[in-house]
Amino acid sequence: MAGEKKFTSNNKKVLLFMEVAFGTELASYDAPEAVLSFANSTMKPVNEAIDVSLKTNTNQPILCEKLAGREKGALTISGEVAESNLGSFMKLITHDTTSPLTVTGTKDVKTFQIVEVFSNGTDELINYALGCRLDSIKIAGAGNGMLTYDLTITSLTPELMQATTELTTLPSYADIVVICADTAFTDVAFSSLAEVNNFDLTITDNYASDDVAFLNSDTKSAEYFIGMTGEFNYTKIYNGANIVENTDIYKAVLIPETLTIGTDTLLINYRITDSDAPDQGKDIMIETVKCELVSNASNESVTYTIV
Repeated sequence: MAGEKKFTSNNKKVLLFMEVAFGTELASYDAPEAVLSFANSTMKPVNEAIDVSLKTNTNQPILCEKLAGREKGALTISGEVAESNLGSFMKLITHDTTSPLTVTGTKDVKTFQIVEVFSNGTDELINYALGCRLDSIKIAGAGNGMLTYDLTITSLTPELMQATTELTTLPSYADIVVICADTAFTDVAFSSLAEVNNFDLTITDNYASDDVAFLNSDTKSAEYFIGMTGEFNYTKIYNGANIVENTDIYKAVLIPETLTIGTDTLLINYRITDSDAPDQGKDIMIETVKCELVSNASNESVTYTIV
């Protein structure tokens, strides 16, 4: 209709802010932890409906047979890795803010807020989700493409809350995105850098159950971190000298791998859990290697150093 404001995704900025207190609005939204360049974001409310054991005396469903229960939000954010935003993601997945980032010791969950800003002249429509936790991050790269990320997030608020305001300073994009070919591998097991043609790394955080987080309420009171798991998978040229053999699978020896992404470094330790080299017909044979992130008494499964 004439006179209505119109917003397009091309005018959207996705901002990430660290929370001072769980689920509490910030006094100012002018200093983000990260500006997520070229990000795609989605959010939907999640409600665990309560079934009511009620004899309805009808063969049709009626309104009071289900009542609203626990509420939360489910978010996904994806985009291209930039030199600045990956460090912010790793702070959230490790719940650490001092580089090098690790998951050792008791951790207080680093919750954050996601803010979508739609610019329209001098006005900004702000959608924001409070009390967010990072459930998982996937980093992937392949061939002649960009290094990408996918975030899975759970929020306290069941939907994006809207507020029309005018930011004092609207952050601009200044990130340098990273192409896959610029990701350097050091000490790739059974291979050399030139033979790795794609990879993906997934880190997943585990939290206390909803029964603990919600207590006797329809909204969460807090988040409790209880551990981390991860996977590292890659494909490489299959050759007789450097292949994964049966004796290498689940072997009780850590394999270190250092990925240099921009100026930062990501050290992971893993063990091999599976390998497959299917017949490629008339093409070069490729081996697919699957790995599990693990640690031991003297090595972290994940260490991220911000430079």
